[in-house]
Amino acid sequence: MPTFAATAVSSSINETALATSALPSHRLLQRSQSMLQESSTQLVLYEKAVQAGHLIQADAIMHGMHAMRRDMQEEFRILHSEVAKNDELKALTRKIQDLEAAAEAQTMRIEEMHKQTIELQERSLRMQQEALDRLALIQNKVAAILTQNYELHEYPIPRLFIVLPKADSSRTETLTRGVRSLFAKQFKLYFLCECGDHTKPADGQPQNPNLKHEIHLARHEGYDIDRPTEFFDKYGSYILALLQMLKYGVTIAGVVVPPLGQLKIVDSLDDFAEGIDHVLKDIGPKVDSSIAYIEGLTGVQSQLSSSDPNAASITSATLGGLEALEGADLRQLESFLKSNDEGRVLGNLYRIVTSEGHVKWVCLDHYRENYRAKAAQDLRDAVEEIGGKYEEITGRVEIRLPTPIVARRFYTALNSSRSVQELHLLFAWSPTMQEIRELRDAVKTTNIRHVLLHGSDRDVPLSDVFNNGRRSDPILQMMSGGKVQSLDLNGWEGFWDRISTIPTILHVRKLTIHTRGRWSRRAPRLVEILRASPLLTELTCWGDNIDLVLDPIVVALESSKLAQALKLEVIVEEVYPSIQDRPRAFIQFEAGTSRIVSVDLRVKNTDETKLFQHPLVRVIHILSKHDPLPLEGLRRCLKANTGLESVAALEPGHHSGKHEYPPENPGDQAHRPSV
Repeated sequence: MPTFAATAVSSSINETALATSALPSHRLLQRSQSMLQESSTQLVLYEKAVQAGHLIQADAIMHGMHAMRRDMQEEFRILHSEVAKNDELKALTRKIQDLEAAAEAQTMRIEEMHKQTIELQERSLRMQQEALDRLALIQNKVAAILTQNYELHEYPIPRLFIVLPKADSSRTETLTRGVRSLFAKQFKLYFLCECGDHTKPADGQPQNPNLKHEIHLARHEGYDIDRPTEFFDKYGSYILALLQMLKYGVTIAGVVVPPLGQLKIVDSLDDFAEGIDHVLKDIGPKVDSSIAYIEGLTGVQSQLSSSDPNAASITSATLGGLEALEGADLRQLESFLKSNDEGRVLGNLYRIVTSEGHVKWVCLDHYRENYRAKAAQDLRDAVEEIGGKYEEITGRVEIRLPTPIVARRFYTALNSSRSVQELHLLFAWSPTMQEIRELRDAVKTTNIRHVLLHGSDRDVPLSDVFNNGRRSDPILQMMSGGKVQSLDLNGWEGFWDRISTIPTILHVRKLTIHTRGRWSRRAPRLVEILRASPLLTELTCWGDNIDLVLDPIVVALESSKLAQALKLEVIVEEVYPSIQDRPRAFIQFEAGTSRIVSVDLRVKNTDETKLFQHPLVRVIHILSKHDPLPLEGLRRCLKANTGLESVAALEPGHHSGKHEYPPENPGDQAHRPSV
C-alpha cells in the first residue's frame, strides 16, 4: 500500500492542479504525481516479491524504481524552473518540497529493503555452504566405516547396523530427556546387508537381473538391546553416522546406499518378510527419531537443513574424530543383544570374502548371486559324504581326509566353490610331498583365508624319502602369492627340519605353530620366516617352557626387524583338560625391534618364567586356588611394576574364552590391584 505521506501529498497536488490546470507547470505537476503513484505501486510489488523469496523479480523491480526516481528528479528540476518564472506558482513551492520529501523517504525505504535483501541472500548462501560442509563430514565418516577392512578372525559378526524405535515408541514426544531411560529400552537393532560391486557375478551374468546391489536392511525382525545405556555410550556415535548415511544416501568405493525414500528389503522370504514389513513403514520418522535421540545423548546436532539459522551444527572435530569399529568392539556387540536365533548367525547374513580379500556380510539373495548354488551343493555333498561339516553361513569347512583318493575328490569340489573361507583339515595318514602340493594348489585357487592343518609327518612314506628335506616347502608356499592370511599347524613335528627354501614374501598375518622340540635349534629358520613375513602381527608358539620358547623368538625378532608390532602367545605343552587351562604368556613387541611393550601371564606360580620380573606386566592369572598363592613373588612383582592392572586366581576350567589384549593405555585404570 502507498504510504500515508505520499497519499496526502497526492491529494493536495490534485486540488492545486485543478485550480491552475491551464498553466504548463500544472501539467508537469500532474505528471510528477502520476510517477509518484506508480512508484508507490512498484514499491508494494517489491515488498511482496521479497516476502515471497522471489529475489530475482524483486531485483528487477528495484532497478525500475531507481530509473523512475531519476525521471522524477528531472521533473522536479523543471518545476523549480517554472515556479521561478511564474509568481502564481510560488504557492506551490511548499507542496513540491513536501512531494520531494515523500519521494526521498520512499527512496530511503527502498535502499533499506535492498540492504535486507542482500543480507538475506548472504545468509542463505552461508546456510547452504554449512549444509554442504556437514554433508561432506558425514560422507567422510561413512567412507571411513565402509572402507575399513577386517581380517577374517577380527570379523565374526556383521559390522553395519542401525537402531530404530519400536512401533509403540516412535512418537516425537517420547524424545524428551525425561523419558531417556524408558525410550532407550524400546529400541531394536537391525543389521544391514553389505552388498555392492563385490556381490555382482564375476562373469557379468546375474541369476536375478532385478536384484539391486545397494546396501539395505537385512531380512530379520531385529534384536532387543540389553544394557542400553552402556550400549549407546559405546556405539552411539558409530550408529549416528550410519543413520545419517541411510537418511541422505551415499556412493563410496563401489558401495551404493540409496536415499531413505528408496530403502527396502531386497530379499523377501515369506517367513521373515511379514515380520520386517512394519520396520519399513514410516521408516523416515523412525530414522529421524533415532538420530534425534542419539544426538540428545552425545550433545551433537547434525541435521543438514533447519529453519532455525542459529541451530547448532556438526563440527569437523565431532565427526572427524569418529573411527570405524575395531574387531574387539564387533565381538563385544553380541553381548548387548537379546537373541532367540538358536544357532543362526546375527541378522540371517552370510559371510563372504571379496576378490580383494575383504570380509563382508550379505543377505541370502546376494550370497546366492555371488556363489553359485550348484557349486555350493556339490561341496556340501562332498563334505557330508565323509562325515565333515560345512557351515555355509560362515564359510567354514571341518573335514578329516581318510585317503589320498578321497582328498582329491574333495579338492575338486573345493575348487568349484568360492564360498569357503576357513578350512580345518586333518590328514589321517602321513602325506607325501606331492599330496601336500595338491592341497596347496587347491587352497590357492579358492577364497580361503584361514587354514588349520592337523597332520603327522613323523612317518615319512618310503616313496617320498628323497623329498624328506623339503616336505614342508608346499606349506610355506601356501602362504605365498595366495590369499591365506592365517595358518595354524598342529602336529607337524618335522616342520622346521624339512624346509629347503623359504619364499621371498609370505602374506600370512597370523601364524600358529604347535610342534614339540627345542626352539633354540629353530631360531635360524624362524628368523628367515619372520623376515619374509612383513604383514605378520600375531604369532602363537607351543613349547615345554615359556622362557625356552621366548628367548629364541626375541633373538629372531631382533634380527628380522618386523615392520608390524607383533603379538606373541607362548603356550606351555602340559596335560590339562582344556587348552585354556595351560600356562601361557601374551607378549606384545614394538614394531621393528624386540622391545617388549606389555606382558600378560596365566601361570601356576611366579617361578615359572622370568617375565614376572619384567616392569611391563599388566595382567597376572594364577591358575590354581588349591595350591598356596605365591604371595611373596606377587609382592615383588607389584613392587617392581607400577603398571600392573589385574591379579586373579583361577580354578582349572575357568576362563573367559578367547583372550583379548588389554587396552592400549594402562594408565587409564583408576586403581591398582591388591593381593
